[in-house]
Amino acid sequence: MKQQPVVLKDLKEVCIHGTKSFPCAIYRTHAAGKGVFVKHHWHDEIEILYFSGGAFRLEINMESFMVQSECFYFVNPGELHSISAETAERYWEDAVVFSPNILGLDSSDEVQLRLIKPIQNGKLLFPRCAVLLRTLCALLDRKLRNLLRGRRRVRICQTAVW
Repeated sequence: MKQQPVVLKDLKEVCIHGTKSFPCAIYRTHAAGKGVFVKHHWHDEIEILYFSGGAFRLEINMESFMVQSECFYFVNPGELHSISAETAERYWEDAVVFSPNILGLDSSDEVQLRLIKPIQNGKLLFPRCAVLLRTLCALLDRKLRNLLRGRRRVRICQTAVW
């Protein structure tokens, strides 16, 4: 299970995700029994959560979502969120946390103007949940595992998870 990053009294997470030149990080958190394993926090980055299965309760802005099958959830910048395991079974969730600025390019084409800039400015938000077909989930899971396998240690705010 990953250790909790430092959180200020207003629940803002104090952690650099990735590096200054590449503000993106991938985390894997294992549920080690029933209960809260990612405490309430918020940050300025976008977070894409992948649940491998199991039974989780995800709270985003005080709205509760029951996760009982393989799926993706999206947490937009500034949204208060937490994750609890609802059973003692061993499952995990993966998170990709990145700055919206990573999406931008110096060009001003239609995609940049109509899609990327509104995401960066908070005017276009990601959908809350995406439940995908099993084959697509398996493909994405393999790709994510390959990314994680290439790294012996994943840094989480000063603490190595594995």
